[in-house]
Amino acid sequence: MAFYLLFLFLITLLIGLTYLFTNKSNFFQIILLVLALAVAGFRDGISGDFKSYVNWYINKTRDNDFEFGFVLIMNLFRWFNLNYHILFFFFSFFTIFFIFLGVKKYTKHSNLAFLFFLLIPALYLNSWSIIRQSFAVSIGFCAFYYLINKKYLIYVVLMGIGISVHYSAIVPFFVFVGVYKYADRIRIMHIVVLLFLSLILSQFYWFYIFTHFFEKTHYVAYFSSGNTHINPNKIIVLNCLGVFLLFYWARMKEVFPIQKYFIVLSLFSIIITNLFATANDLNRFSNYFTVFEIVVFSDIIFLEFKERRGLLLTGLYLYGVSLFLYTIKADYNLNNQGTKYIPYNSVFYKFDSPFFMYGVDYLGNPSIDKK
Repeated sequence: MAFYLLFLFLITLLIGLTYLFTNKSNFFQIILLVLALAVAGFRDGISGDFKSYVNWYINKTRDNDFEFGFVLIMNLFRWFNLNYHILFFFFSFFTIFFIFLGVKKYTKHSNLAFLFFLLIPALYLNSWSIIRQSFAVSIGFCAFYYLINKKYLIYVVLMGIGISVHYSAIVPFFVFVGVYKYADRIRIMHIVVLLFLSLILSQFYWFYIFTHFFEKTHYVAYFSSGNTHINPNKIIVLNCLGVFLLFYWARMKEVFPIQKYFIVLSLFSIIITNLFATANDLNRFSNYFTVFEIVVFSDIIFLEFKERRGLLLTGLYLYGVSLFLYTIKADYNLNNQGTKYIPYNSVFYKFDSPFFMYGVDYLGNPSIDKK
C-alpha cells in the first residue's frame, strides 16, 4: 500500500513544482511522464488480465477472429522475437502519450488535467488491465481534437486505429460526431431527463436481452456473465458529480467554448455508468467519455478565484485520491492471496518489503500471505 501512497505523493509534488517553478515546468513534466510510464510500462504480473495477455502473446490462443490491429501489432513483435514486457510497455507508452498530447491541445492547464488522469482509476490504473480498450480510449481522446477542428481525415484514421485494436471504439466514433454536430442544441433539461431515466434503469438488468446478438462473438460474456452487485455509494457520488457539472454548465461554455463538448461527454459517462451499473464489463464504455472529465476538472478550477479556487482544487483532488485508494482497497479485498495491485511488482524489482507493504492490514482483509 505504501508504494501507491508514495506514488500519489510524488505525482502531487511534481505537479506542485511545475506551478511553483514555472521556468522549469517542462523539466518537472518530463519527470512526471517518466514516472507514470515507468510504473505502468514496467509492471510485472499486475492486473487481472496480465497472464491472459502473456498467454495470448506467446501461444496465439486468441488470434483467430479477433481485432486485426492488435493481432497485427503482436505479430510484428513476435516476428522480431520481442519479450511480452515490450508489448506491455508499448501500449502503456502510447496510452499515456495520446492522453498527454490531448491535454496539451485542449487546455492551458494541462498539468492539472494530466494529474487527474493519473488519479482517476478508470483511466490510469485500469489501463494496466484493459490494455486494448485503454489504448482506444486515449487515441479517441486525442482524435476528438481533429474532429472539432474539421480535420476529418486525421480523425477517421486515428479512430480507425482505435477500432482495429478494440471494436468498442466504434461507439465513441459516432457519439463524438453527434456531440460535435449537436452540442449547441443540447440543454440542461435534456441531460437531467437522461440522468433520471438512467438512474431508474440502473436498478434493472435490462441489457441482457441483447445477449443473442453477440452469441457468436467474444463479446457475449459482456452480456451473459451474470448480475453484478450495485454499489449505491458509487452511483450517488457520480450523480452528485453530474449535478456539480450542471451547476457550472453555462459559465464553462462562456469562458471555455470548447467545454460545450467536454461537459456533455463527461455527463454521458455518468449516464452510461448508470445504465450499466449492474455490468462491470459494459460499464467500460463510459471510459471513452470519462476521460474528458480531466479537462473539465482542470478548467473548472480556474473559473474561480483565490479561496474558492483552492477549495475546488482540494475537493476534486480528494475526489480523485479517494477513488484511487478505494480501487486499491476493493482490488485487495477481492484478491487477498492472489492480489492484482498489491504488492506492486516491476520487471526490475518486487516491491514486497515491509516498507512497501505498510498499510495493507488496514485494507479490510485480516490476513496476508507473509511467506
